[in-house]
Amino acid sequence: MPNSVGNRSARYLLTVLDRVTDANADTVRAAHTRLTGALAPLTTGRNLNFLYGADATPDQVRLAYAPDDYARLRRIKAAYDPGNLFRLNHNIRPILSPGPR
Repeated sequence: MPNSVGNRSARYLLTVLDRVTDANADTVRAAHTRLTGALAPLTTGRNLNFLYGADATPDQVRLAYAPDDYARLRRIKAAYDPGNLFRLNHNIRPILSPGPR
């Protein structure tokens, strides 16, 4: 049954914890990006709980869902929040209807 929690089929969950301060935030995030990039071919995707909150990139959010689920959530967002008012989270952008030709 479709749901809004992606990558639930994963057998394991990898979490990397670091003490992040204003002074080291860029360094820590770069290290996390290198690690997740190296492991990406072996994973089912990302988990929303471990993406830097509102700082998560659109690609990171997209990878937290199976492609069909992400497309379905974008259609739901277009129906109920076409102006993307509720975007201060792990934002899923609504599918925009095509404009006049």
